[in-house]
Amino acid sequence: MTAATGKARPEDDPGELAVEYPCWRIWQSRPSGLWWATRRGNIQYHHQPRHPGWGITVGGVVTLAELAILLIAQREIDVISAPQG
Repeated sequence: MTAATGKARPEDDPGELAVEYPCWRIWQSRPSGLWWATRRGNIQYHHQPRHPGWGITVGGVVTLAELAILLIAQREIDVISAPQG
């Protein structure tokens, strides 16, 4: 699967998506079988040093293609919210 197309093939596995999104942990819940991705990061306040502590989970979808679409959206949010300098 490529995140650019979001198209899944029967032989797709979460490892392919994990390679495209190395900061994310791809996992499948039990017993529902829904796909999720989780990542952790740091909190940055205006004039304070970074502090570890935030996490985000996206997903709750049936296919890896759907998860890829959510991760594409997260990548776009990261670009928009990146500090300008």
